[in-house]
Amino acid sequence: LLWNSLIRIAVFLIFATLLYALRRRYVQAVQLGETDPLTRTLNRRAFGIRLKYNLDLARRSGTGLTLAYVDVDDFKRLNDLYGHAVGDHLLKELGHALMADMRRTDSVARLGGDEFAFILPSADLKTAEELIAKIRRRRKGSMVEHGVRVTCSIGAVTFRDSPPNVEPAIHATDALMYEAKHRGKDAVVFGTFDARRRKVGINTS
Repeated sequence: LLWNSLIRIAVFLIFATLLYALRRRYVQAVQLGETDPLTRTLNRRAFGIRLKYNLDLARRSGTGLTLAYVDVDDFKRLNDLYGHAVGDHLLKELGHALMADMRRTDSVARLGGDEFAFILPSADLKTAEELIAKIRRRRKGSMVEHGVRVTCSIGAVTFRDSPPNVEPAIHATDALMYEAKHRGKDAVVFGTFDARRRKVGINTS
């Protein structure tokens, strides 16, 4: 009887260990599938899923959110001058700078190349302005290579009323990011989204 009990315990422990190992591998596989390998931020696919979830949640709760796009100014020129190794290092630094001041509910993603995005659930315009100011200060303190100051253009849209899907949100935020570039780069342009007109009003304060 004792021998049978020991065998059962041993079998149970073996199965428990195997299940734990399988779960760990599954979690790691999911994380790898959602993560940009260079910056360890979310990748484009995971960003799309996270944005849709947050837009749906904001629409149901009425809390709104802020979405921001970040683009490194003249990144191709930096790559040409200093090489891709330096360019990759700068992207890693930017990814770290973006994640450092985020709240636990926020999401940061690399959309490809030198373009990043972050989602700030339940963040009004004032909260977004304060957080982006902190990010810019941290980024300016870290993203300096070979005596060259690296700058970014940022477009941020606060959605008081969430659009029905991700496309209007992405289009509106991308447009503000390019507006920041047209203003001379190293700039931030904030706006609020009018859900009825599906247009963004640029904040001039």
